[in-house]
Amino acid sequence: MASRFLAALSPAHISSVPTVAEHQEFSPTNALRVLPVIPIAKNLLTATLLERGLSPTALNNYLKSPWEYVYRNVLRVPQMKTPELQFGTALHRVLEKLVRQNAFDMNAAIKHLSEALNQQALSEEEYARLHERGLAALAAYTPHVASQAGEGSRTEVKLEAMLTTGLLEFHELTLTGTLDRIDYENGMIVRVIDYKTGKPKTRGQIEGTTKDSHGDYKRQLTFYALLLSLQSDTAMHCRTGVISFVEPDSRGVVREEVFTVSDADIAVLTAEIIRVTKEIVSGHALTLPCDEEVCHYCDLVEKLHTR
Repeated sequence: MASRFLAALSPAHISSVPTVAEHQEFSPTNALRVLPVIPIAKNLLTATLLERGLSPTALNNYLKSPWEYVYRNVLRVPQMKTPELQFGTALHRVLEKLVRQNAFDMNAAIKHLSEALNQQALSEEEYARLHERGLAALAAYTPHVASQAGEGSRTEVKLEAMLTTGLLEFHELTLTGTLDRIDYENGMIVRVIDYKTGKPKTRGQIEGTTKDSHGDYKRQLTFYALLLSLQSDTAMHCRTGVISFVEPDSRGVVREEVFTVSDADIAVLTAEIIRVTKEIVSGHALTLPCDEEVCHYCDLVEKLHTR
């Protein structure tokens, strides 16, 4: 794959050369053949879980594939941030500034968008395309967020709490999460808002009841409800979560789906978190097969041995 910055270079500085030999030498098969076998101990997973806890993203990675969790959340293998992800980061920063300043002016939104995109690693072509896309999104979403958020709203709220697991080998787990926005009324949190970019999803896709979804979005809201329920301040015990799509649908309408998280939802999630914790600290996660259809690291897993 060509570098995304290649298009920004002058043709005068680019020359074509045959690369057949290099492709063969550095193919995944040949590259992995010379790698040493890498040992990994279950104690590393336990120590990482003890130090960093478990976030909604880490949990979703594990449920997708334990090896996604190992490589992304334990070993933290560097990831190339796609333009799509960079776009999402930029819009989150714009909304964070608008809500924090409680000033929902379109001129300010445009200024924040340019600043946020300039902080990303984008080519000129990608910048222009995503800037136009961001303007279209903010033109619809800025008035919407102005009608919902206010002086009582807080943004990018980092929380953690301790969950009792009942496991002898790991009796307490730290849960962590960063909430995009929380809205207060009369001193109490009334809703948790999670921003999403991209094409709006149906309620079934959010809940995981369709063939093309695993329910990651709904699980994330439930995780936040659990995290808030474990706070000592009862004013933070909120069960209402909103998936808010920043980009409007084909009719230009901003779409949101509101969920009330039930006791049963939290009980199911808690049981799943405890199961995952047990698999991690026991080392069972390292014995599970890697599915190439859902995990990006199966070639590396083949070079791994555990103890």
